[in-house]
Amino acid sequence: MELIIGNRYVLIKQLVSLTEGFIYSAKDMSLRREVLLFIAKKPWESAADAYFKSIGEAARIDDNRFIPILDAGIDKEYVFVSLHACEGQPLISVLDQTVRTSQDILAIIFDLGRGLQEAKENHAAFFSVTAENIWSHNGTYKFIQYWSEDAKNRQGVRGLCFLLYQLCARSSEIPADIYDLEQQIRTSMKDLPAAHLQKLLAIVRRAMNGEESLSAFLFNLHELLIGQEALPHSGLPPKEAGPMEKQEPVLTEEVDEEPEEEADEKPAGRTRNKTSRKVIFITGLSFICLVLIAGIMIQKTRGIDHAHVRPSPTSTAGKDQNPPNNSGGEQQEKPAVTPTPKPKEEDKGANEQPNPDSDQPADEDQQPDQTGSDPEQAEVAVPDLFGLTQQEAEQLLLSKQLKYKFFIENDDHPQGTVFNQEPAADEEVPKGTRVTFWVSR
Repeated sequence: MELIIGNRYVLIKQLVSLTEGFIYSAKDMSLRREVLLFIAKKPWESAADAYFKSIGEAARIDDNRFIPILDAGIDKEYVFVSLHACEGQPLISVLDQTVRTSQDILAIIFDLGRGLQEAKENHAAFFSVTAENIWSHNGTYKFIQYWSEDAKNRQGVRGLCFLLYQLCARSSEIPADIYDLEQQIRTSMKDLPAAHLQKLLAIVRRAMNGEESLSAFLFNLHELLIGQEALPHSGLPPKEAGPMEKQEPVLTEEVDEEPEEEADEKPAGRTRNKTSRKVIFITGLSFICLVLIAGIMIQKTRGIDHAHVRPSPTSTAGKDQNPPNNSGGEQQEKPAVTPTPKPKEEDKGANEQPNPDSDQPADEDQQPDQTGSDPEQAEVAVPDLFGLTQQEAEQLLLSKQLKYKFFIENDDHPQGTVFNQEPAADEEVPKGTRVTFWVSR
């Protein structure tokens, strides 16, 4: 017997069980289309208006990370919400079927975090973000139910950390404590460089302790993803190396170590190109050396000629001050040396003063360099800036010979105080390292 909801929707199959309801595949008889149908127990009369108001606010979210809401209503003891039918399946049903790299997992968390930020702007960021509330299809992920409140440990950045655990463990289980969460990340993300893994653990630790806002969480995760993409990959040809790598030595080594039979198989054009580059390089270097030698000889010749020229009786005062002729016995005055005036210290960089009204973060290039020129600096512990004012944080960092930049963001912490920093407090870093901190607006 078919079960019909709202005299319109025919239930076909239950797909997933959520905290307060169920998701079914269903058929819309009125419009003859496939839909997803959320069904939950009807709220109390006093809460019904607020419930449907939250559905209306959620329906205004225009983002491809959310399954669009089509319709909502009440049928006897149940409330139902019709959603656009999507290809794919709930993420929780395929967690154990896909092996993901650390880069893939972090990209999923970052993308869904941006969707959560979009919902927050529409006052709808209190829903669950764990695997049972995510729809998956060919590498795209969407939130299913995003109009009613779920448990707080499944919301926001904590919920994203639990989703990170589920993706790493390939399990629907939620970690019992932060220790289990960190252990799972260490085990599953061994392919991350050690420094990146430690940074990720620090981000997760702050998020679980309520010390990381959503914007700071996404900012730090984005920096981590950029750093991961910038790492050189083994097996790539030298031409794809980073801009700081020296290409010519690598090419020379490859040519020297190449077996003779392989060299014979290469096209003649490529060999001629390499030979031409070498000839041009050697020719250019030889030309530069000749120019330098000629310049030195000319300077010496001018010095010898200048030393044998006697001053003219009609010469000006400036010309009378030539160096003495060592070949004669006459004593002549030494030339007056006019010192080159040094630029005043206060004139230096007068056009480079930062604008105090700018919203841009403080640039470490505009801060005094207190680290000296010694390349091998001692390491210092990053001070704890949490709760300090912007000025106090700046003075403390400068006293430790550290550079800084800061952002001013809306946050629940007291206005004008630091609520987040990177690197974390007590972390050992070289002097001159840039420390980023966030100040509550």
